[in-house]
Amino acid sequence: MPVIQITDYSEENEMENILMIGAHYDDVELGCGGTAARFISEGKKVYKLILTDNFVRESSFNKFTAPDKSMEESKKACEILGIQEISDFTKVPNCNLTYSTELMQRIESIILKYTIDTVFMHSQNDMNHDHIEAARICMVAARHVSNLYTYRSNIYITEAHYVPRVYWDISDFYEKKKEALSSYGIEHQRSMANGMNHLFENIICQNKIWGYAIDKLYAEGFEVIKEVR
Repeated sequence: MPVIQITDYSEENEMENILMIGAHYDDVELGCGGTAARFISEGKKVYKLILTDNFVRESSFNKFTAPDKSMEESKKACEILGIQEISDFTKVPNCNLTYSTELMQRIESIILKYTIDTVFMHSQNDMNHDHIEAARICMVAARHVSNLYTYRSNIYITEAHYVPRVYWDISDFYEKKKEALSSYGIEHQRSMANGMNHLFENIICQNKIWGYAIDKLYAEGFEVIKEVR
């Protein structure tokens, strides 16, 4: 049975140049925003790469997400966390992400350009099409990276359960994560119940539950694809 690991950096860690990849602008903040803030406080370089333009029009839910607005919100969120967003990347339009060798190689070129040693990417255990395709693409693009983790930026029920094995204590950074998420408009809160939006709130609740599980206040949990120590 895999061992659950709580990272406290008491041992030497090779992570220095970290790339967090999301299909949509708020995915990184949702899945690993607290961990990003923690890394940055420790002097590490954290980069954010978004693969789609985030354009969404869902008439049945009366929801519309404009790329320009999302881009500005993402910029503000990154400033709060201290993340360097890679903006000179041609994004896939209309949230229609599919695997292609060309896109995979463009991500790989980013990894090489910034000497990335650690990648955080979407889990394939997801219900969102873009997230699943992003995971497929990034798995290949990051095949030579030393440390590869997956995150969840939603709480869908899936056939294959998302089971974190590594946890970062974000007790000192969850408020910064909440502040970064507050940069995004109501249209980004894609979870609906009784006409109310709860996605961001529920993600923070999940962080609190994971924190309790490792005897901390708040934590973010990740699946491990590979880890070199």
